[in-house]
Amino acid sequence: MPRALPAVDRLLDCSLTRFLEAAALLRLAEIHLPRKHGEAIAGALLRESERMLVSDQKNSPSR
Repeated sequence: MPRALPAVDRLLDCSLTRFLEAAALLRLAEIHLPRKHGEAIAGALLRESERMLVSDQKNSPSR
């Protein structure tokens, strides 16, 4: 791992990172939907995306 990465990681906003990961899962769900077994895969991706967002919302301080 390059030395600069740990310094950058400390600067990342965890809530933003979690939101972007959840958004990526939503996009993957859309991509998989028309494929064979796509509904099952898309459903799993949607559930994981929701889990990430709800978990982050519960862990973040109230604004």
